[in-house]
Amino acid sequence: MMVLTAVMALAATARTRWQQPLGGAWQFVKSDVERANSDTQWQEVSIPHSWNASDGCTPRYFRGNGTYRYCFDAPNDIKGKRVVIHFEGVSQHARVYVNGNLAAEHKGAFTAFT
Repeated sequence: MMVLTAVMALAATARTRWQQPLGGAWQFVKSDVERANSDTQWQEVSIPHSWNASDGCTPRYFRGNGTYRYCFDAPNDIKGKRVVIHFEGVSQHARVYVNGNLAAEHKGAFTAFT
């Protein structure tokens, strides 16, 4: 899974929308999500990010799963309301977890999804 950019938007009413860009410090590990939770090899990255930026043209080219995580505190006034997360692009296949629960899955090679 590779998240390039993400924006979280909330439709609070028909006329107003709270938006929270999910920029800044993300964490990344070359591991699937099941192993990533116990992995201590997390590294801080900035989005957009590519885990093959330095090895893409070498015999060490990594082919496998990667996991990104981002933590933030949501405002109290959005609790219980509809929340939409928009990803502007991911790699081949993405699974999105919110608080450890699978929220979405996308197969679409670098296309946006919500």
